[in-house]
Amino acid sequence: MFKKFSIFLCTLFLGSTVNASSPLEAGSMNVCDCQPRDGGTMTIGTDWALPYPWKSSEAHTVITPVFGNLYINDPYNDKLIPDLATHWEVSKDKTKGTFHLRKGVKFHDGTPFTAKDVEWSIRLTMKPEAEGSDFLSGAARLKELKGAQDFIDGKTKKIAGVKVIDDHTIVLETAVPNGQFFDVVGKVYILPEHLFTKYSWEELPKLDWFSPEVRVGTGPFKMEEFVEAQYVSYVANENYWAGRPHLDRIVFRLFKEHETSTLAFEKGEIDVLSFLTAEEVKRFGANPEGNVMLRGTPLSPNYINITDKPYFQDKRVRQALNYAINRQQLIDTLIPGIRDPMDSLFPEGHPMYNPNAKRFPYDPEKARALLKEAGWDPNQVVDLSTYYTSQEALDWLAFVQMYLTRVGIKTKVRQMPWPDLEKAGQAGELELWLTGYSRDVIGDHMAYFGPEGTWNYGKYNNSKYHDLMTKASRSGGDELKKIFFEMQEIFNEEVPALPFWNRTKFNMVKPKVCNTVEPWTDQHFGYRNFENVFICENSKNTVSVRPKTPSGLGHPGYRKP
Repeated sequence: MFKKFSIFLCTLFLGSTVNASSPLEAGSMNVCDCQPRDGGTMTIGTDWALPYPWKSSEAHTVITPVFGNLYINDPYNDKLIPDLATHWEVSKDKTKGTFHLRKGVKFHDGTPFTAKDVEWSIRLTMKPEAEGSDFLSGAARLKELKGAQDFIDGKTKKIAGVKVIDDHTIVLETAVPNGQFFDVVGKVYILPEHLFTKYSWEELPKLDWFSPEVRVGTGPFKMEEFVEAQYVSYVANENYWAGRPHLDRIVFRLFKEHETSTLAFEKGEIDVLSFLTAEEVKRFGANPEGNVMLRGTPLSPNYINITDKPYFQDKRVRQALNYAINRQQLIDTLIPGIRDPMDSLFPEGHPMYNPNAKRFPYDPEKARALLKEAGWDPNQVVDLSTYYTSQEALDWLAFVQMYLTRVGIKTKVRQMPWPDLEKAGQAGELELWLTGYSRDVIGDHMAYFGPEGTWNYGKYNNSKYHDLMTKASRSGGDELKKIFFEMQEIFNEEVPALPFWNRTKFNMVKPKVCNTVEPWTDQHFGYRNFENVFICENSKNTVSVRPKTPSGLGHPGYRKP
């Protein structure tokens, strides 16, 4: 059996350690003072588990134990960790990537993993009928593969730029040079081709994805059981390519309300509490009671997206919305210390922040004047919707509602589960809706504002902005900064959405659970290092850390092929 790094060896590779009493200094991985050991169950609280797992980024924390990727992003060192690919080469002109796949890997049903599975999984993300692109915010960038559009349009059955050389080698070719493209490919979950080719693309979303016969991957855990509205459970994959994981079982407990999951954590019924509210960050930070706080990515903003209703067509109305919201007061009142005001793609102080783009300081008089110029109907009632389930989210929207009321815009707050909100968006029933973004600015903006974006419910279609997004997806360094500056100038003038703060996400973990990674640190759809997590009931000094070297996570992919 492949044995992971011992915790003491791992600690040698880690940076500063802090405890839960300093929330803003918390690390993103917890380390225990005991040796790794096998056995035990980890229970995680979550808001939902969607039948078709690709429908939301948050749902990815529930499926990452099952599926493998070609590689994993290491957020601490800006490195790519080999997973199902052991190594790869990218051509000098950045149009071709050759991927060498790990040998001896098997799916949970015992079938060998081959390059054909990679080919089919990429095709899944490209077919609109299969809805596979919903789970990949960078899916729009995969269209740069040669022949991708012909495949999407049904003109060909395969993608010309995806070539299987042999069982363990696959070549990807893009139509234009794009070095970043090959990073995006790593986000594709690899599914077993042999299980799904008998179905049409349209049938795939309708399968029973909670069935152990359908939810089959190469990951460290296998699907065990789903009990509706209660839990999803996984058991250790005895044949995992890197060796059996330490844990026997992972259980995701389902909660409709965040406050209920908090009570379960305090009672010891769950081991991991996600998405702490500001009050919880303050309370647990002051009195952690041995629990360990994990801090997420520094760029995780919230926007209020604006749809294409006739009364929002005049950009003066959209700009008025921006002037109407007192971001700093909202933060100071509800969530001091873990949010920063933001009215553009990046918060002030970020290296990509453009200080010369149009700014929107709190100015209710300016908002009223713009609304009057635009002929706003004061009797118009606008829905203000969100899929966030906490009382804190309702408090946020109550403040936004108050600010908009002050300038003459009537609103009604709606809180609904993500599947219902998505259906409302697709049906054209949303007006204003609160959502979360990630540090993948290009991927998010392609999904929310690209002409074919999955969540572009506002039908925003600015050809220049789209061209800049495309250029940004292929660029880096000073060139990327220049593009981002220009994007901010367009975005802040047209206001297709209202960025209003940048947040820091926090999780709390019981001290007995070791090597857990904060799932939103790398925005790789909730990677949590499950293959290295173990239970140590008698751990007395569990701390949070920030890994400083590529071996810090202890992912087995760091080992040589």
